Amino acid sequence: MASVCSGDVGSYQSPHQQAHKTNSSEDEQRRRKETNEVDYENILEHFGKTRNLQLRTFLWLCLPAFFPGIVVMSYTFTGGTPNYRCFVEDCDENVTIFSSNGSSFAPTWLKQVVPLHREEAIAQCYLYNITLTNLKQCDLNHSIHDTFLKKCSRWVYDTSVFRSTIVSDFELTCENEWKQTVASSLFMLGMLIGAVSIGYIGDTIGRRKTFTLNVFTLAIVTTASAFSPDWITFCSLRFFSGIGTSGHFLIIFVWG
Repeated sequence: MASVCSGDVGSYQSPHQQAHKTNSSEDEQRRRKETNEVDYENILEHFGKTRNLQLRTFLWLCLPAFFPGIVVMSYTFTGGTPNYRCFVEDCDENVTIFSSNGSSFAPTWLKQVVPLHREEAIAQCYLYNITLTNLKQCDLNHSIHDTFLKKCSRWVYDTSVFRSTIVSDFELTCENEWKQTVASSLFMLGMLIGAVSIGYIGDTIGRRKTFTLNVFTLAIVTTASAFSPDWITFCSLRFFSGIGTSGHFLIIFVWG
């Protein structure tokens, strides 16, 4: 009986001792967790302070970092929408007079054959349903009601700002204006895919190899897009340009 009582007394711990033991175990768990975490200050001390090698590497990586931005901004010019109007047969084909800005985009007879006083979509996509045989008839005042309109099959573009864009090359006008947005959306989709795929490839085979392959691929794709024969080819090349553009910048950023 005495031994049992003595054992009970020996195993008894006061509330203060129990709290101290709990705090000690929590401190030990916290120390273990901190040792498993990355200490960035120790890493920087291991690499040393910034010297010429790090500075040269950073500056050299800044140079190719400009190219993804150039590829993104290039669509502002290649996908620009110039002013356009309907092509008027027998008037535009035989035009010999030019407007004050040196182009045949807005000749004096245009208001006689195109409903310019209507909304822009009508003026760009429709013209009066009349038959003209020579340039003199283009200057005549035709009493035509606005309901007698027909859709344009060809267009004339104002080249004072853009000499050539995908709009004028592929005639992305009127009902086909939505194709401009598709080309831009496919590029953004390519950037999303490139952010996932190119980054994973760089972590797998190395960023230097991935960077080299990506540079050559991006150069070929972007150059080929300038010679696209049709809209589908341009969209396809623009999609792959987005993949290379996003991956290109991620490789440089992580490398730096």
